[in-house]
Amino acid sequence: MATGELQEIVLIEAHLGDFVGLGGGPKAVRMIAGLPEVNLKSDCVNLTLVANDCADCLTMSEDGAPDVRMTLKTDYGAIICAEYAG
Repeated sequence: MATGELQEIVLIEAHLGDFVGLGGGPKAVRMIAGLPEVNLKSDCVNLTLVANDCADCLTMSEDGAPDVRMTLKTDYGAIICAEYAG
């Protein structure tokens, strides 16, 4: 039987501000979260928020799983639109 091992590939540090609920939508409950600071660090690249205190778009499904999107900038100037769920 095959086995697997978890390996850390990136460290995400996020400081959350206030949440503003926007109510139910066609897909789920939507809210905006203030993000004063987000840092992602790995062996290959480091990323930070494009703008301080920008809004992270957050959708919560009925089972409580988030769908989150943000815009990040690498330490060498590239812009990355990121999303994560779960």
